Amino acid sequence: MAREISIPQIRPPQPRIEQSTMELMIMTAFFFDVLQALISATIVGFVFSPIVTVFAWLTFWVWLKTHDITLMDNVARMVILWSGFLIELVPGFNIIPAWTLSVFLSLALIHLGDRHTLEEFHSKVRVLSKRFS
Repeated sequence: MAREISIPQIRPPQPRIEQSTMELMIMTAFFFDVLQALISATIVGFVFSPIVTVFAWLTFWVWLKTHDITLMDNVARMVILWSGFLIELVPGFNIIPAWTLSVFLSLALIHLGDRHTLEEFHSKVRVLSKRFS
């Protein structure tokens, strides 16, 4: 009797955040930047702008957490997001689109990391396929 050998299915790693979600995150960051610029133009901006900043930071922190991405696993991403947070806290500087820039840069780092992981996977598959051919 011939014995069947089962070959496990190997799936390539998937991106942690889909393209549509990245676009939605950038649009949300832009919304927070526009909101803060409008609020900063008023006298009550000094009171409400920090509240919007904290809410925006928590929004992106939770959003990244739902995709199993933490701020502490990558120093560059941590510095970028915290810098955006601190810039938006300072009255006058919060008209700079820091949320949009920091979210865009963070997502670019995540995308590059995912691409690197996929390239490593493909190189390992090539090595294994050469070994078994």
